[in-house]
Amino acid sequence: MTYSPKWDSNSVGQSSVLIKRRSRVQVPAVPPIFKERKVYKPLPSNLIVGPSKIDGLGVLATADIAAHTELGISHVVDKRFPNGYIRTPLGGFINHRNDPNCELIEEKDFLKIKTLKDINAGEELTLCYKLYSVKN
Repeated sequence: MTYSPKWDSNSVGQSSVLIKRRSRVQVPAVPPIFKERKVYKPLPSNLIVGPSKIDGLGVLATADIAAHTELGISHVVDKRFPNGYIRTPLGGFINHRNDPNCELIEEKDFLKIKTLKDINAGEELTLCYKLYSVKN
């Protein structure tokens, strides 16, 4: 299934997508300029930042994504920053879940996100956070 947003100036950037559960999920529309690739796009073309059912904003799939797909860099190692990482937009908007559909993969000075399961269009991507330790 592919999600193809319709750009409409009256839609206030919102459209909906029907997923397999037959429930409606609000997914922001992608402005045409992003499709034309004339500006920097911080996420892969099959992902968008939108309203999350978990908390605030999250990363949502705009098309079906197969299990074991590498989605891109979420963190860059840089010891000058708190926790030793700089988050990319992909890493900054993905939400935590105890039963995630993605995982972090370490590769040299980067952390990358890879899907663990098939993800349907409209579904939110999640990770089980393990980067930061809590001291008592």
